[in-house]
Amino acid sequence: MTPESLFQQLAAKLGVAALAPDAQGRVRLDFADLPPIALAAPARGQLYAEAEIDRLPPRPSEAEAMARRYLGRSLGTMRDRQEVLAVDGSGERLVLFRRFDIDSLSFADFEADFAEFLDQVDLWKASSAPARPMAPPSLMIFP
Repeated sequence: MTPESLFQQLAAKLGVAALAPDAQGRVRLDFADLPPIALAAPARGQLYAEAEIDRLPPRPSEAEAMARRYLGRSLGTMRDRQEVLAVDGSGERLVLFRRFDIDSLSFADFEADFAEFLDQVDLWKASSAPARPMAPPSLMIFP
């Protein structure tokens, strides 16, 4: 499958007019409850999906602590997951990405794998959100 045919089928599936790459060769997908997803085909037969999970704080000590926390969790899941968490080239963003070998995938297989990627993005974003304060427990009386 070529990137062009994949983008055409994905556009039809999502009900949008067309998915055209920008000047950098990337297609941006916007979903209601997820960060934007970027798709790029840097080499023949490959497609990369990428999503920003978090931004590193400007203070180096805080950035290092955050990166250590995320990357440690990522190392723990690398054996079981196709997704990889990394710091982008600017050193400011933590991104989750996944490579798809589209030459060997049917669109149905890509769709299933891409849905898994979106689930992982959702999971990582949920775990990056600050914890909500918990209300004190209500009084429980046992007989």
